[in-house]
Amino acid sequence: EIYPLSLHDALPICTKKAFMHWFVDKENFKLIGQSEGKAFDDEAVVSEYRFGTKTARHMFCPDCGCNPYYVARSHPNQIDVNLRCLDNVDITKITIKDFDGRNWEKNISQIQG
Repeated sequence: EIYPLSLHDALPICTKKAFMHWFVDKENFKLIGQSEGKAFDDEAVVSEYRFGTKTARHMFCPDCGCNPYYVARSHPNQIDVNLRCLDNVDITKITIKDFDGRNWEKNISQIQG
């Protein structure tokens, strides 16, 4: 099993949701799951929330409110997956890097590739 590097972000919205960031190229991302007992593989089943600059697209499940991923303004060509929303991931085996999201503008260059 390969476990990715995750960011522990001090940004309030990420801290309160316990979001464990894992950036994935859009072409390598496929949403699959189940809603109201029906399987899906389409982004049309999630709802979107934007705030602040309205650039980041925070996606959440309209059934349970879970925030499994979003498109970050810092990484517009990637999907930022919340590792806590994935099945069968042992988060104790993930390397975690702290990121000072409260000072986002000053620190974002540290994680942009």
